[in-house]
Amino acid sequence: MSLSYRPKLTSFNGHSWTTPQELPFTIYPGGCGLTTFTDRAGHEVLFCTYIDPQTKQFSWASSDNGTQWLLGGTDPNHKAGGVISARYTGNQIVSISGSGPLITTATRWTVSTDGNHWTTPKPPGQHVFPAWTSLTEYDGHLVHSFVARSDNAQHSVYDGIEWSAPGTTIPPLHEAAGKIPGVIGFGGLLYHMTKNEKADGISYWTFDGEGWSGRQELPTSQWQVRSQPRLGVYHDQLVCTFNTSRNDTHCLSWTQYDSNTRTWSPVQQASHAFNTLGAAQLTYWHTRLYAVLTPLMIANSESPAGETVPGTVPQSPAS
Repeated sequence: MSLSYRPKLTSFNGHSWTTPQELPFTIYPGGCGLTTFTDRAGHEVLFCTYIDPQTKQFSWASSDNGTQWLLGGTDPNHKAGGVISARYTGNQIVSISGSGPLITTATRWTVSTDGNHWTTPKPPGQHVFPAWTSLTEYDGHLVHSFVARSDNAQHSVYDGIEWSAPGTTIPPLHEAAGKIPGVIGFGGLLYHMTKNEKADGISYWTFDGEGWSGRQELPTSQWQVRSQPRLGVYHDQLVCTFNTSRNDTHCLSWTQYDSNTRTWSPVQQASHAFNTLGAAQLTYWHTRLYAVLTPLMIANSESPAGETVPGTVPQSPAS
């Protein structure tokens, strides 16, 4: 019997999240990518990439209203252990997946310009990247962030054709940091976030194009952090989601960073409808921030942390 799970979708209006609704497809428990995509008719749709639990084939679905979904199909030439992340950049959807079961092996990437036909999956250039990765946009480029076997956080940049060689940006990370980075470009900075060593707060660093800041802390008060952060942008606010537990209550929580006041809001915990669910990926679409939710054991894709020193995000390959 194949492992499978039906993911759920919720959206954020700046104050609260809607009740999670099941999506009309099942996924293999290795992650799920959520992004936006502008189709040939000029319509911007929600776009989800995942692995079919029966065939282990790369699959996709789209929605033009957030409630009704069109199952796009599967690629019989692309079998994987799980989709880790997907992002729409320029006129391309870039999806990263793990080449082995439960995304424990190296990554492969595939690209589509129409949402239906995909390139043959391949490793990012000549470089072997581990499967625990994250995609985000920063400074006009798609950035692939991951943790190397040396426990260094590294980044590679996509120029629309190829990936740059990975560059080390953050030195060895603490043991609790885990693997998949919580990263996002916001307000001219690249944010890199993780739960801290004691799991009672979030640690983060920012990159300004020249070097990394020192370690900063996002306190979570009495909440116990149970998963790595997932990040999204809602208008002029950075939204950080993660799972917390307190007094046997265990569900999705969030805080917001206001770029005007430069402060984080108090941590809020969602309703019991979110119990045991974590955000796999967030994306902004049609005035709301959307999140695809999976069970915490799936969504607990971990992210790195540790003391940082000045460094650089690698430049895109020379043309």
